[in-house]
Amino acid sequence: MSKLADFMKRLHKNTLDGTISWQETFEDDKYQISFPKYTLQILMNEDSTGDISYIVQIFNEEGKLIEDISDYDISNEIPHGFVMMKEIYERARSQAMGLDKALDDIMTYLPPDDNQPSFDDPPF
Repeated sequence: MSKLADFMKRLHKNTLDGTISWQETFEDDKYQISFPKYTLQILMNEDSTGDISYIVQIFNEEGKLIEDISDYDISNEIPHGFVMMKEIYERARSQAMGLDKALDDIMTYLPPDDNQPSFDDPPF
């Protein structure tokens, strides 16, 4: 496995585990995480035909772009690279936008209905 594929798998795992925390950027739909010497950004790109791709960008400490990594770039080594990149993007967006806090706050206004069956319960 290449270093690039290993990097993306680690980024995916640490993002989904919540080990790293993504933040908003000044651009809509672009999220970032900073390390001591590097910054990663993830974005969704839609081309003129409507095809969507996900891109991770690596910047050095001077803010210069080192590499663009797209789901296409890793597809030979990671068969589900598009899904993996989409999951990173969605979790990054959720973290950056504060979805968990929003849901917790909203649920304080929605009392539980203990008389309704759970959607997890079998219908019989």
